[in-house]
Amino acid sequence: MLTEYRIDDYQQNYFVIDSFEDLLRQTRDADFGPIYERLRGIDPIKVGTLLPKDEVIHVGTQAYAEARAPA
Repeated sequence: MLTEYRIDDYQQNYFVIDSFEDLLRQTRDADFGPIYERLRGIDPIKVGTLLPKDEVIHVGTQAYAEARAPA
């Protein structure tokens, strides 16, 4: 919920879910109020950042993103 993203280009990071059914269940059954409150004031995570707890399935070169980055 803190990871920045672009709506007009390919993403640098993708997140894997177990299934759409699990995603729908978790979002339907969740009370997002406490989650949003806990995240209030925390800086967003920059695009392309990997956290220590992230499980990396594949790492690209990021050459595409670097070539498209504003100067």
